[in-house]
Amino acid sequence: MSGSMAVVVLTPNGRRQTVKVTPNTTILQVLEEVCKKQGFLPEEYDIKHHNHVLDSTSLIRFSGLPNNALLEMAKTRKTREESDVLLLLQLESGERLTGTFTPADTLWDVVKKLCPQEADPDSNPVVVFTQREIYGVDSLMETTLRSLGLLGGRALLRLLHRTVEELHHQANISGPLPKHTAVEEASHKETKSICGTPTESHESHVFSVTDKISHESAPGNRTEEPESREMTPVTEHNSNSVESMDVENSDTSLSSVASALPERTTEHIPDGPIRLLGERNAIVFSPSMAQAVSYEDLPDDFFDHTVEDVRSLYRDLRRQRAELEDNPFTTKAMRDLNEAKRILNHLHQYRRVVLRIQFPDQIVLQGTFTPLETISTVAEFVRGYLEEPSMPFHLYTTPPKTVLPPQARLVDVNCVPCALIHFGCEKPRYTYLRKDLLLQFTSPTAAAIAASQSR
Repeated sequence: MSGSMAVVVLTPNGRRQTVKVTPNTTILQVLEEVCKKQGFLPEEYDIKHHNHVLDSTSLIRFSGLPNNALLEMAKTRKTREESDVLLLLQLESGERLTGTFTPADTLWDVVKKLCPQEADPDSNPVVVFTQREIYGVDSLMETTLRSLGLLGGRALLRLLHRTVEELHHQANISGPLPKHTAVEEASHKETKSICGTPTESHESHVFSVTDKISHESAPGNRTEEPESREMTPVTEHNSNSVESMDVENSDTSLSSVASALPERTTEHIPDGPIRLLGERNAIVFSPSMAQAVSYEDLPDDFFDHTVEDVRSLYRDLRRQRAELEDNPFTTKAMRDLNEAKRILNHLHQYRRVVLRIQFPDQIVLQGTFTPLETISTVAEFVRGYLEEPSMPFHLYTTPPKTVLPPQARLVDVNCVPCALIHFGCEKPRYTYLRKDLLLQFTSPTAAAIAASQSR
């Protein structure tokens, strides 16, 4: 994405307005500039691309729009209204401060109100919001919450103290991991003997999750000493019968075997401790707390198809069509048999299920269950952390949106070995979880490590 990128917006009066944008320009800023030049009210319109309404808070960088993309203004179904924004500001010390602001407030107003002791212009303040870094007092004074796309709801900001050179030097990318010595390999074998030997398929699944966590934890600073050494792998049950597994065993603390494991197992846990909130190893975190991995934007011509690319796509389409035409018909009995095989295979491989329940405000509640537990059990687990436990709600998966029946087992609705479940209710609320949980967040990287170790 080049720095001279532009988009073309088709207005309701039939005119086309060209708007120059940068990777950090929001869709709302594009809409406001067009409305200012053409005499429309921005709160009454949305921006569409290929008949799809774009999120007004998203950045051009993450919108997937190509250069000179043709957009369209469309009447919004509901007039866009501004409301107070609940901000959570995380300091370098790990302390989190909360406050309510209006979209017209600047980032410097936020810093001065929540932590006046940090509002020193000579300390090189930097505010980080969704991989965007705003540094310098002048920039903080010019950047409002509205310019970041925050017209209401809640958001997480981070406050650092870095010079521009230090910020670019610390590109949030760590170096390669050191090679294991013979002593470390021996310790690793002792760890595997303590934690039990999973089946080959289960072990490969754990390794794939661990690789993902290693990628997510790459932005963390490996030179800092971890604050907590409580999280260690959980021992697996040796029973061959899944039905006889005690459900209460899933609530066992993840630190039960900490004394038996070498110190090396927690050596690379980043971003502070893992805060367990209660039963089922409950953890609350926000995806927006994840640190950004810096990367260079690719040129526009990188995404152009070559002749060989088109040929390859054509061959794939022909192969897929041939597979569909040659696929034999299956009876209901055969489909039921295949489904029963899938369920038995999952019950044999996985003893625990890690579920993440995402709320409309993007906060995630994570917990561990067993494959034979039902959705109603998950709902009762969620209800224990709601600010209003008596509120009616439902749980669903997407895409497509599928409301999960309360009596269904996790293994029957494809939630094994892990799943992301969404929280839905008829009346949206300003906040869903208890307010005391705002100060007990775990970082997304640590939550991913906890999920891997829970299985």
